[in-house]
Amino acid sequence: MPCHCIETITINADIAIKMQLNPLTMKCLSFKIGLSTPIIPESPGVEVPGYKEFGLLEYADALLEVAPDSDIHILVSRDPVNIFYNSPSLFNFITRYYLAGGNQAYWDVVRYYTPGGITSSPPGLHAKSFLIDNEFLVIGSQNFDHSAFGNNSDDLDLAEYSIGIEDGSIVSSVNSYLNSAWNNSGKLWVINKTESPMDILPLVGIGDVVFFEPGTYKISSTLNIHESITLVGSGATILPEENFSNQSALKLASPSLQTSSAPLLRITGDNVSLIGLTLQDSSGYAIEVEGGVENVNISRIIFENNALGGVYVSDNTSYTIENNTFVGDDYGITISTNANSTGVIRNNIFAGQNIAPIHIASANDGTVEYAYNLFYDCNGGDCSPSNWKIGNLGANSNEHDNLFDLNPLFANPANGDYRLSSGSPAIDAGDSNHIA
Repeated sequence: MPCHCIETITINADIAIKMQLNPLTMKCLSFKIGLSTPIIPESPGVEVPGYKEFGLLEYADALLEVAPDSDIHILVSRDPVNIFYNSPSLFNFITRYYLAGGNQAYWDVVRYYTPGGITSSPPGLHAKSFLIDNEFLVIGSQNFDHSAFGNNSDDLDLAEYSIGIEDGSIVSSVNSYLNSAWNNSGKLWVINKTESPMDILPLVGIGDVVFFEPGTYKISSTLNIHESITLVGSGATILPEENFSNQSALKLASPSLQTSSAPLLRITGDNVSLIGLTLQDSSGYAIEVEGGVENVNISRIIFENNALGGVYVSDNTSYTIENNTFVGDDYGITISTNANSTGVIRNNIFAGQNIAPIHIASANDGTVEYAYNLFYDCNGGDCSPSNWKIGNLGANSNEHDNLFDLNPLFANPANGDYRLSSGSPAIDAGDSNHIA
């Protein structure tokens, strides 16, 4: 029987997958860290933002049909925007893959690729390909979703195309490239609510992506996030346990009574991305970024009821904080940096900070762009252009296109639903060049 291999690779918004039938055993088993059986995610599926594929992208059905007898490799971009959209769909695929009889560990199904190496910034590439039987290559710009296939009312009718290639030398060259990329790419980890992030994160390597299933995760001490790690969640909340920093249950119930300022998460290395989580009830800040760290991306996080604030940035740091929601806390973001620091604070919503949304604790903030943010309810009063911050902007910093003193009209904030209601002034008010 011939060896059949389907391979598809996605880079940025893009994919590369490889699937191989073992002609002898019809199974390709590959387990890591002593796992004897794959861990099947608990959730049947999570919402894929902005897509209409019922939780899966177009290529998934074909792969699931051969899942029990195949070795599937899906290689996707580690770009933070693409991870936000790709990871829920990939998680849904892996869930159904196991239900269909697949038996690879999930880190042998999905990996995250960066052409410049796993410690470099994500790439700016935009190509898709798949390889079948190590003989037939399809490559081009065509997306593997509704924008190219046009199977629902929201299709974009994009004029994108792919070509088929049977030339053996070309196919062999691409196959070698994909194999090399696979072997040098970050792995996917899935944490479910029965597991502790404190047990899993020490095992995570450079370039890896950790997906949190929907649920609540309690931690007993600060999680340190080292170099080139991405944490991404979908309906996942991280909050302190009762023994976090030796605080009593009474003090944990009221973060303002706690005495420890330890953060929930501490970023200690370059090229870290935190995406799509809810961080709440810290007695200090939800996230601290250590000085000297470069290329930090914090996006689509809900910060709620963290006593000191959402994010603390220190010393010589480069960071992007965008598309987040900051609710309550003393401050939204505290900046205590030097003149060499650079930052972007964009497309965020700040509501109900006790003191101020932005706290510049150092002599100045370095070079920061504050743009397309919405500020509401500053210190129990109005949020005008004169009181959205405490401290001084640096000579190279700028503020533009922000909205002041407008109620964002959250759907149901009393129950933690910070989606925007119809008519919210925040809808379509951000910079669309940075919202994907």
